[in-house]
Amino acid sequence: MRFTGLVCLFALTLRAGDWESMLAAKYLDERQKQWAEWKPAQAAGGTCLSCHTGLPYLIARPAVRQLHNQAEPAAYEKALLDGLRHRLAQPLPAAPYKTGMVAESVLAAVALAPDAAALERMWATQTREGAQAGAWAWYSADLDPYETAVSPYYGATLAAWAVSKMPAEYRARPEVAPRVEALVAYLRKNQAGQPLHNRLGLLWSAGKLPGLMTKAEQAALVAELWKLQQKDNGWTLESLGPWGPHPKAPAAAGGSNAYATALVTFTLQRGGASHKDKRLMYALNWLAERQDQKTGAWAAQSMNKVYAEGSMQADFMRDAASGYAAAALAEFDLH
Repeated sequence: MRFTGLVCLFALTLRAGDWESMLAAKYLDERQKQWAEWKPAQAAGGTCLSCHTGLPYLIARPAVRQLHNQAEPAAYEKALLDGLRHRLAQPLPAAPYKTGMVAESVLAAVALAPDAAALERMWATQTREGAQAGAWAWYSADLDPYETAVSPYYGATLAAWAVSKMPAEYRARPEVAPRVEALVAYLRKNQAGQPLHNRLGLLWSAGKLPGLMTKAEQAALVAELWKLQQKDNGWTLESLGPWGPHPKAPAAAGGSNAYATALVTFTLQRGGASHKDKRLMYALNWLAERQDQKTGAWAAQSMNKVYAEGSMQADFMRDAASGYAAAALAEFDLH
């Protein structure tokens, strides 16, 4: 049963069944099938891993499986991971590395964590000198929110998350500690001026990665997010900026946005927000109420341009919104 009634301000609850978790999984699986069949996504051993479709899928799908006591990965979940492992087993070519290989080394470390071999590949592609020392080369195609001139910071927060999943003794290894120190130094030095979207990833790992953020800094970032919560209990896309100008982008719908709300809610959970916090519960309810009951997805559109209806690219942001929404809701139901 889907929750649609009025909510008592002092007794708001979300129950298993308030959202259609298996319908969400069906949407995410079907999009991975389409991704696997899409020629531009082809890579050795399978398909490449994207920030908009693949990564949220690999975050959400295990949580939904756990919710339904399903131990075995879904077919396309397994295929994505097998492809990453296949490419990880191949020797690195001589430097300089292509941007796609560098970015995927970070995404693979997140998807396969905890995996020392994946981390080793990630460290091998880390920038060692210059203004970007400690980070990784990233796509810059004037495409928000993942491929802009400031996206190396976003990528570095993902790397920090992968590192935070490894035990302390791993991070203390002589060959690893300098790489972690360079990463943390980069993230601290370059935080000012970053879009809020890029800074969200700091909360994903701050509790487990010493030196990344002080308790006071974590609290300040969490407070900033709560302050931006709208009266309808969601978050706007604009609040995660500033973004670059995109004259060919679809007209903004206005109001709270499914991608922004899903990502912020997921981030607040990673940042330690209590499941008893009414503000978090309101946000989760916002997501539950806005799941499309026919497709299982959450509506979101490109921030950059209008794509042809039915094209693969037209639903990239819907993929991201749906992945993070499913992950946030499943996280709540699991606890």
